[in-house]
Amino acid sequence: MQLDHLDEAVEACEKALGIDADHSGALVGLGSTRIKQGRLAEAEGLLRRALNLDPQRLDARINLAECLVQMDDFRGAIENLQRVLEREPEHFLAFTKVLFAQHRLGDWRATGAAIDCRLKAAPGCPQAEVERGLWNLLQGQMPLGWDHYEARFRIATQVSVTGPFSEPLWGGEPFPDKTLLLHWEQGYGDMLMFIRFASLAKARGGRVVVLAQPSLADLLATCPGVEKVVPHGDPLPPFDLQLPIMSLPRVFRTDLASIPAEVPYLAIPDRVPNREWIAQV
Repeated sequence: MQLDHLDEAVEACEKALGIDADHSGALVGLGSTRIKQGRLAEAEGLLRRALNLDPQRLDARINLAECLVQMDDFRGAIENLQRVLEREPEHFLAFTKVLFAQHRLGDWRATGAAIDCRLKAAPGCPQAEVERGLWNLLQGQMPLGWDHYEARFRIATQVSVTGPFSEPLWGGEPFPDKTLLLHWEQGYGDMLMFIRFASLAKARGGRVVVLAQPSLADLLATCPGVEKVVPHGDPLPPFDLQLPIMSLPRVFRTDLASIPAEVPYLAIPDRVPNREWIAQV
């Protein structure tokens, strides 16, 4: 199943069930495979049968919850995931799936309570702190949200695509006669959204250099405050300070009233096919 050889996985599980029709592991395996095949009603029946045979199988509950999510039964999914968390409060997969289901229901109070429970069970858990930050941002508690969101750099799987750098992190202090490197860390949309803070950084110091995805370099170079854009992979000029671009709102203590809102902050770059036609649209 992990290799995505689903027909072979089904055959193996069915052979096992032919030997022992009540083998809960084979039922879970077959149910999980049926989820991947989109046969959700059949998957639900197999996983419920496995739980009837062995109510303590957490993998059966996790997979049943995933099946119910795909069937838009978010409350049923949460019920099963809560039973997992009752037995294992630090079960991270169950925690993330609970949050997803609660997001889909728009139940923000329950989402906040789930994050609190996770942080109580696993104090300092960086994933839960990141979720707390995102929850704060959704509630409009922006400075607090930006603070919690910094925990993303304590997640082992959060590997910087542009670093690490030995130069110190910029904390928002004036930096006259120095160069600040702002570097991308996530997707295109985030880079386009947060580049607007470059002009605020420029107002506090010397040069602002941006390390960006190559396909965005020409566009980002049109942003006020950006002196130079270096496509990722090209040599970097010397710099004194550095900061991931999505940490800029924290540096500036951005709230709903102070989001940089001068638009447009990007223009059509010179090197664009059909530039004149685009400018007229």
